Amino acid sequence: MSKSFLHSSELVAFGLGVLLALIAVAVVAFVLRNRSIGRGHTAYLVAVQKGPHFRLGQAQVSASSVRWYGMRSMSVRPSQVWRRGDLELGPPRPAPKSSSMVLTDPVRVTCRIDDRTFEIAMNNADYTALRSWSESAPPGIHADVA
Repeated sequence: MSKSFLHSSELVAFGLGVLLALIAVAVVAFVLRNRSIGRGHTAYLVAVQKGPHFRLGQAQVSASSVRWYGMRSMSVRPSQVWRRGDLELGPPRPAPKSSSMVLTDPVRVTCRIDDRTFEIAMNNADYTALRSWSESAPPGIHADVA
């Protein structure tokens, strides 16, 4: 009888070991994913409003677009892509406490792409940088300045 008890406790220990290993692999994959998103590009913490709540993510800024990756996602593909020239940023407004999460000096911004409007929250300094990016010409485009 004690032999079968020992056997079942070994199975439980093995199962817990496998579970811990899977959790460790998931955590490492999550950390590597989030590090790779910001590598080589400017990245900001940006919360996108989904219904009544904001979802925190990383916005990776390239010459032609902003790619937004949700923080809780394991996908290596962006959840949203906002193309330069299509994205209109409204003026910054004070952000409510619920959207500030880990953001310091957060602002709330109404964004527009074609007929679609959505809200984001981000650090005020990051908003200034993103606004500058959206209003400037992409690299390689020679704009006439009058």
